[in-house]
Amino acid sequence: MRRRRGSYARSVPESTEPRFSPLVELPRRRLFGFAVCGATSAPARVDGALAAVARWRRPDPPVVLIDLELADLVEPTIAAALAELAERGIDPDAVMVRVPAYAPAMARLEHLADRGIGVVVRTLDVDQAELGLLDGAAIDGVQLPPAAVAACAHDPRAAAALRELIAVAHRHDWLILACDVQHADQLAALAELGCDLVCGPAVGPAMGRADAARTIDRYLGGPTAGVPN
Repeated sequence: MRRRRGSYARSVPESTEPRFSPLVELPRRRLFGFAVCGATSAPARVDGALAAVARWRRPDPPVVLIDLELADLVEPTIAAALAELAERGIDPDAVMVRVPAYAPAMARLEHLADRGIGVVVRTLDVDQAELGLLDGAAIDGVQLPPAAVAACAHDPRAAAALRELIAVAHRHDWLILACDVQHADQLAALAELGCDLVCGPAVGPAMGRADAARTIDRYLGGPTAGVPN
């Protein structure tokens, strides 16, 4: 991904400061970015995530994955923040938004894609994808069903369901994300199935912005500029 150095660093109150859960590229065991969690509101998650990306100030910053509802995308504060990334010095490639599902009529998702912001969906309509109805959709990634991820190491039916979903997603060139991965045997099973990205206790705990910056330095090389105390 092409990314530029950031300069936006608006202060976020400590009470709403988000946490950052490492996202790891499973095949290479390389840090890809962070899933943002822990802030009390969607605007706080967005603001905290963008402040973090700007303060990390790397020429190739890790991605931040921000959970939003479709309705959040038209909330004035959030819409403005996502629309003005370039003006703030933040490369849109460093931001991904995770929404519950893809709706073809949702122009809001198309607007994100037009700005270079990635879109991850929690639930994919596999039948629509198989029929080609999602060809060209503003989707960059798909999250695997949590129950199947939890069972994939010991339940052949769960593993088969994940294999089918991963195959469909990869035919569309979508990234596959598994969350809340707890154990090494799940990591091994997901790697065998072809999963792209993982997060959860098996790859690292959620952390504050300063610890996330140190993690970036450790795995991507450093030092990171502008790390807060």
